[in-house]
Amino acid sequence: MSYLKSVLQEEYERLKALVEKYNDEISALPHGSISIKKRNRKEYVYLAYRKKENVKFEYIGSISSEKSKKYSKKS
Repeated sequence: MSYLKSVLQEEYERLKALVEKYNDEISALPHGSISIKKRNRKEYVYLAYRKKENVKFEYIGSISSEKSKKYSKKS
């Protein structure tokens, strides 16, 4: 019985550490969602998020820019 208890305790500690790690990774991500808009036959990337009752769009860059590629890798 003691062996089973120690295995369960180890598993509990492992899962608790994983939850903390996942929560840290999630909090590092930008809030909102990626939105792609077309303007004059070109595509641009925006970060859409809600601020109070309004939806705000933050410009990230053209679809081929390094910054927009970085955001698409995170999502």
